[in-house]
Amino acid sequence: MVANKADLPEARNNLERLREIAANDGREFFVISAVTTEGTRALMQHVDGLVAAYKQADEPIEVVEELVLPTEEHGSVDDYEVVRENDEYVVKGGTGLAKLMRRLDLNNPEAISYLQNLFEKNWFVQNLGGNGDPGRPLSRLEN
Repeated sequence: MVANKADLPEARNNLERLREIAANDGREFFVISAVTTEGTRALMQHVDGLVAAYKQADEPIEVVEELVLPTEEHGSVDDYEVVRENDEYVVKGGTGLAKLMRRLDLNNPEAISYLQNLFEKNWFVQNLGGNGDPGRPLSRLEN
C-alpha cells in the first residue's frame, strides 16, 4: 500500500490509520511524496525486487523460429477514378486509397487537413474540375 502526498500536513494525519490497515492485510506500506521525492527510492527498490522475483518465477518464453505477418495488398493513392453519380462527385479509389482511409480518424480536423492536402497534391481537385464543375465539392469516397 502506498500513501502519497506525504508533504501535505493533512495527509500525515491519516498515516497511522493506513499503516494499521496495511499491517492487518499483510501488505507492505510506503509513505511517499511525489513533490519532495520522500520515500520514492524505497518504493522503487521494492518494486524492482518484485519485478525481478516475478521474472525468475515466470516460465521461459517459447522462441518463435519464423514470424509470419499478414500481408496487405499495396497500392497507390493515385489509383482512383472520379465519377459523377446523380448530382454529386464520387472518388472511387483503389487499395492504396482504401488503406489510407482506414488509418485516418475522419473526426480529427488535423486528419481532414492532411487528407485535403494529399488530395490537392495528388491532383484530385484538378480531376474534379476536369469532370464538370471545378468548384463543386467532393461528395463521397468509395473503395
